[in-house]
Amino acid sequence: MSDLREGLLFPNLLTRSERRELDREPEPRFLYQSMGAGWQSTAIALLAAQGVIEKPRFAVCRGTGTVRKVGAPPQGVWARSYVGFSADEMGRISPSRVSYAFDTFPLVGRDQNGEVVPPDLSMSRHDCGEYNTRHGFPEVMKSACIGCPWHSDAEWIRIKQDERQWQQVVDLDRSIRNTPGLDNEAFLHKSRIPIEDVTFESADDVERPSCSPYGCRSGLDTDSVAPPSLFDDDWIDLEETA
Repeated sequence: MSDLREGLLFPNLLTRSERRELDREPEPRFLYQSMGAGWQSTAIALLAAQGVIEKPRFAVCRGTGTVRKVGAPPQGVWARSYVGFSADEMGRISPSRVSYAFDTFPLVGRDQNGEVVPPDLSMSRHDCGEYNTRHGFPEVMKSACIGCPWHSDAEWIRIKQDERQWQQVVDLDRSIRNTPGLDNEAFLHKSRIPIEDVTFESADDVERPSCSPYGCRSGLDTDSVAPPSLFDDDWIDLEETA
């Protein structure tokens, strides 16, 4: 791999990403799926099982425990990955944050560089839900974080039915109350009161932008719904504070 740098006038001036590209193996070791178990990733698994798209070798689920520490992959080794962004989330497509993964988005037929990867299914999140239902998976849950401030009251009610999950929500809500960098107190619920004191409205089931392991969902009309309460008054510039 170092042979690729021969002939360069100033190899020491290469950026980290440029060095990473030069050192990368020419072919991926395998294809895997990032499995969030939401509507989109479930649709991808079904599409692969039916031969519509290439079948990945395995799926990676983001769990809460660690069996053993694997360590960093060898330099230059990488794999292709399936990520479940749908046609209404095109704005979320961006290069992978890690050198060992090259993201492809089979629901829209694109890779992380915007190149076409057939077939172009152009499936929206709604399309994924209908596809899952037709193939026997009508009750797929959203892959949003348990403490997502975009949850509707109907979703908070559902979470509250699980005593362990609800305690996690209450603990999280308390922990963010005096977040550094904010002038005012922070809350998970849009009412801006402690979550355990909220009287939830079961009729409030408005779809709001949610999140996944890869970022907040976009493509929805956020002007028609209340903003998340976590940063109602103050916004933290993550790039400056990082």
